[in-house]
Amino acid sequence: MELPLLIDELDSLLNSLPNSGSRGVVLGYSGGVDSEVLAFVLSEYVKQKPTLNVKLVYVHHGLSANADEWQNHCQQQAKKYHLPFITKHVDVKQGVRLSLEAEARKVRYQAFIEEMSASSNVLLTAHHQDDQLETLLLALKRGQGPKGVGGMAQAQYFNGNGWQVRPLLGYSKDEVIEFAQRHQLLHIEDESNQDTQFDRNFLRQVIIPQLKGRWPAIAETASRSALLSQQQEMLLDEVTQEKLQQHISSSPYAEHVLNLERFKTLSLPWQRQILRGFIELNKLVAPSLVQLDQAIEQLTLAKPDAKVELHFSNLLIRRFKNRVFAEKYKHLMPLENIQIELSNTKNEIELNDGRRLSLNIESNIERGLRLPKEDEVVTIEFGASGSTLCHPDFRHKPRLLKKLWQELEVPTWERNRVPLIYYNEQLVAVVDLWIEKSAISTAEQSLKITLL
Repeated sequence: MELPLLIDELDSLLNSLPNSGSRGVVLGYSGGVDSEVLAFVLSEYVKQKPTLNVKLVYVHHGLSANADEWQNHCQQQAKKYHLPFITKHVDVKQGVRLSLEAEARKVRYQAFIEEMSASSNVLLTAHHQDDQLETLLLALKRGQGPKGVGGMAQAQYFNGNGWQVRPLLGYSKDEVIEFAQRHQLLHIEDESNQDTQFDRNFLRQVIIPQLKGRWPAIAETASRSALLSQQQEMLLDEVTQEKLQQHISSSPYAEHVLNLERFKTLSLPWQRQILRGFIELNKLVAPSLVQLDQAIEQLTLAKPDAKVELHFSNLLIRRFKNRVFAEKYKHLMPLENIQIELSNTKNEIELNDGRRLSLNIESNIERGLRLPKEDEVVTIEFGASGSTLCHPDFRHKPRLLKKLWQELEVPTWERNRVPLIYYNEQLVAVVDLWIEKSAISTAEQSLKITLL
């Protein structure tokens, strides 16, 4: 490892990202030897790029009695490097069923995300070849496929609109340590790294030294295997995305839905790939292989009128009319009825699930609700009986509400969330679906209702 080469590699990585001219970086800085080396390299790089927006972020987990001392070390080193520094205090959940490693990582990355912005949307982390070997071994332990065995990429899309970049991924731990010694870089030693109850530490302290004793180049060759797996996964993703589009459509209730008609004709391996791709298309985390197969079985084999609803951790999968909907699982509070008074031309009502309802009095609109009379009370209600008789403006004859839900293909779980507008106790409009024929405005001014 030579400093000029590391600077050139960092510059090349940052310039390879889209919109590279406006990049800023956040460095995940722990003060350990790996992040110390990267902070030093970054400080030298900034001398060539003085306008680059840079920030060193130390995450204070509160798990070690030495955390304050480590924070002081990082702060002093940042001053020495002439780089902006910030500490993020986090709370790590602990419990019998919780992995301390996983929970600490979760809040650490959330802290980094909070410090990223449009002008600082690159996260630098100091992962190296030995970390890649640990990641590959953990993926094998968990039974993961090519994506898991592919490990970490040197640059990968992160947090929706940013990038995570690992400039040291091509170097071994020994090379990082030798570089730190040669440049006399001070760093901390986290005593928790010796605790082999944690999986990564067990691999790092016990397993990998034995593997290197037998095969000294195993970290390098494992990194090559990871890279090959990444390339294979990229090719598979390209084919999957092409195939996925043949099974995807939109809905008023979801940006992407999966059509089951042709999906059912696919082989099981392709069903797994397409369903996983569909879930990821919705920016959700796919479940395990066992759970994925369970979902496929229920989605494709359950009776047409059966209610299919699957909940895997934070993922909710549901089926309606031979289409699959996927969303993040969340506990929804029952919606409350609201009585309102129209005070002026523009009215906005906040529903207790975070949605907003706009009721604007406008002139000469093509399809509007008549204004309420002085003696009519306006209410927004939810969950009307399916036996309610309705007469939408688009139908010649009245029809039961439950039949209209089916006709308009409103998913069963959405029906109690659709706002219903009443004047006194008379239904006059179903928001975004219809206005009752008897309530269509014939005056110059009428009510336009929009769900935001």
